Amino acid sequence: MRSAKPCEILPAYESAHLVLEGSQGAVTMIVINNSPVDVEFSIRDERFIGIIVPMDQGNMILVGEKDKDLYQFTSMFSENVEWVI
Repeated sequence: MRSAKPCEILPAYESAHLVLEGSQGAVTMIVINNSPVDVEFSIRDERFIGIIVPMDQGNMILVGEKDKDLYQFTSMFSENVEWVI
């Protein structure tokens, strides 16, 4: 874990921002206690890939370098996040 702190992604919702050191650079995880999206989906650009994962009480967003396998983190984090934010 490189960093963990509260952050304001959407002003009306609590969120937390965690930065983890991975083998291919940092992985950012943001959890937001807003309405979960209907289905998991990915986003990308030339440098980064991201995954938005619906959870019981909100959404988890994972972002890393485009060659990073973020799916290895989705089950590990989604099964172990406690919503106390």
